[in-house]
Amino acid sequence: MKKLILPVIPAFLFASLFASESIQIIGRIINSETGEPIEMVNVFLANTLMGCATDRDGRFVIKDVPNGIYDLVAHHVGFEGANVRVDLLNRPNENWTLRLQPRILEGRQVRIEAEPPKEWIKMLNLFTREFLGQSGNSRKCAILNPEYLNFQYDEPSGLLTASMDRALKIRNDALGYSIELLLQKFEFSKSAVVYSIIPHFIDLSPSDPSENQRWSKARQRTYLGSFRHFMSCLAANRLEEGGFRVSEMKQGLYKDNVAPEIGVEPLPEFQDADHRFRRIHFDDCLRVGSPYFPDERAIACMKVQEAIVDIKGNVYTEYAFYKSGYWSNERVADLLPNEYSAEGE
Repeated sequence: MKKLILPVIPAFLFASLFASESIQIIGRIINSETGEPIEMVNVFLANTLMGCATDRDGRFVIKDVPNGIYDLVAHHVGFEGANVRVDLLNRPNENWTLRLQPRILEGRQVRIEAEPPKEWIKMLNLFTREFLGQSGNSRKCAILNPEYLNFQYDEPSGLLTASMDRALKIRNDALGYSIELLLQKFEFSKSAVVYSIIPHFIDLSPSDPSENQRWSKARQRTYLGSFRHFMSCLAANRLEEGGFRVSEMKQGLYKDNVAPEIGVEPLPEFQDADHRFRRIHFDDCLRVGSPYFPDERAIACMKVQEAIVDIKGNVYTEYAFYKSGYWSNERVADLLPNEYSAEGE
């Protein structure tokens, strides 16, 4: 059974997306070597719908940001990306400056009008299948700029790795999002797929009201029964209400009648009035059943001492879990932004 290491999305901080108070994040992007402003830099808050581009003076303003702590990311072709922690709870009026290091280009780029090599196409197809996934959403999801992907394949180990020196652009017509993401890591072998990304979501414009309704239903259908839905219920101590049944699983054996010991504690140092963050720990693995996947089981194994989760189910500890079974099928085509909340949640 294939395993997927989670989280696939690194979060460098605890993003607070619940407070009613909104703030502007203001700043400037400059060339670290020359001090000159950089125009048209993509600036965004990781894993969210919030972002903008810099003007001719390198300035940016991200409006209507809920009070909290975020990872502010900037990237532009020809420069190394940069990110900085933005703490709106303690420093709401700070003006942010990010300095981008020019990327060294290896000679002049030449465009060759020719068919891609067969081996590259084969690796692209494999990458697309394992990266976007094979759910119903993936059939309406496409990579828009695959020509910039670089692949390496180690035949003895069967390991495929992928890298990209710019944002990977994806259009998800199933869920109604355009995604620009920085691919930090991708490794695929016969036993596991591991990837690390920093995504920025953009709402697509519906062609008519019915398309908007279709996206809304598809987003809720994708969320319900997902690992994020499970983590949200776990963080809020409402697994049974959420439709999840959890059994203890140790050393590959599970016991249906044994309730596992799961530690769910508030995180005082990051709490606000709504108590949104939790520190979660359990030994070994959990075997999970749900009406949302009645014919399958999902397994989550803890790979760190503890993980930080918010009450929306967003995981903020890198590579905290292995997923197998039903949840191993969740990939980039099934991603939802941190702001998303299902109806009735």
